[in-house]
Amino acid sequence: MTHRTPAPPAALYAGDAWAWTLPADPAYPAAAGVALRYALAPIAGGAPILIAGALAGDGFAFAAASAATAAHTPGAYRWRLIVDDGAGRRVLGEGSFEVRPDPEASTADTRSHARRTLDAIEATIEGRASKDADAFTIEGRSITRTPLEILMKLREHYRRIVRREEGRGPVTFRRVRFADGDS
Repeated sequence: MTHRTPAPPAALYAGDAWAWTLPADPAYPAAAGVALRYALAPIAGGAPILIAGALAGDGFAFAAASAATAAHTPGAYRWRLIVDDGAGRRVLGEGSFEVRPDPEASTADTRSHARRTLDAIEATIEGRASKDADAFTIEGRSITRTPLEILMKLREHYRRIVRREEGRGPVTFRRVRFADGDS
């Protein structure tokens, strides 16, 4: 039997109440004297968020109130599941998840990295229509632009990523009409 450490949800919203449970497991038995907690740390740096587990039946429940999560900075986070069973502290698992901005309070740009990059590439391509030099020198400083062919390849790459993110896969549907063989 392979052991798989349960993780928090892949994405959580700042300002929402967060809650998840872990079922019983030999690596972290739900018993008196066993303490489980998640340490959630922003990848960009900052103080970790500690969420202690509470015994819940034969497992543990983890929760953070809306008021507490509202202060969490949106972005990528690393999680670590930590157990202290009296014999010492140890990390049982780790992974990553995303804290998304509060949709009711945020004025931040909520586009994904891929969407922002695609938009920037398309704006660059549109702006290049009247500029034909790929490299030039101004006051002794040389400036080189990304060649249009590379921008076009990057645009296609990011278009595919954005289509996947937005639930529009690479499948293209075409209308087909079958002729009746009797006519």
